[in-house]
Amino acid sequence: MHVNVMKISTPECKIETQSISIFNTGIDFVDPHLDCAETELNKPIEVFNKLMEEYEQQFTPRWLGVAGDDHTPSVGEWEIYLTDNSSFIFYGMEKFINYIPPAKLSALNIPDCSMIYLLDLAETSKSFTRQSKLDVRKSENFLSLEKPVETAMLVSVTGVKCLMANQWHCTLAENANRLKVSMKDLLEGGKTTGESVRLLFTPHQRVQPKTETENEKAPTPEKEGAENQGTERSDDMRPDEKEIQLDRSWYNMVCYGLPNLMVAQV
Repeated sequence: MHVNVMKISTPECKIETQSISIFNTGIDFVDPHLDCAETELNKPIEVFNKLMEEYEQQFTPRWLGVAGDDHTPSVGEWEIYLTDNSSFIFYGMEKFINYIPPAKLSALNIPDCSMIYLLDLAETSKSFTRQSKLDVRKSENFLSLEKPVETAMLVSVTGVKCLMANQWHCTLAENANRLKVSMKDLLEGGKTTGESVRLLFTPHQRVQPKTETENEKAPTPEKEGAENQGTERSDDMRPDEKEIQLDRSWYNMVCYGLPNLMVAQV
């Protein structure tokens, strides 16, 4: 499990998106129970460590966190880290709400926390066994509070401005890819929270940089006009639109709350 905390402040300049700047300090919780086997691919701890190294020069040198290979955080640590931060990242197995009970979470008052980013609901055989043993002792009403939408409601009660979270179970590979893509958009690309989630829905609309070979082969306006004479085609007949293969995992993450938060290097 990995928790990330970053300081956030409102910029003095007027911006249409009313964006919020996030300082380069953070808290991360990654795989707190160390549920991944040594041979597991896309282990959260390894994936997150690579991310920390990739953005070390600009954003992550002051990020703090707790990983399962260090120790398993207590409920008290969860409360402290959630309270003393302006953003929070959880990257681990099963349900986020399973690590801090609903009664504890809803009692927090954290209006200074602008964003919580949850990459949960992945599972391994070890995490599934652990979660099953916990769920069998819970009442139906208690389990209903651990559903994704109900979890979002509980988080919003604490005063958090934006929550980015999964809606159904997924694979470790899907969570790893989601983290890499969204962090690239938020940290490197300067996208807002809403824009980054939208691009997860529509990856085919993402602008791809052209290679030198493609630039050389690109037709000039004169040649393109000559080739297209008499062969005009309507926009709805473009072949690239017919070749899109939708993937269920694209629509897993949802942005609750403010879609205009922006990470800024300070």
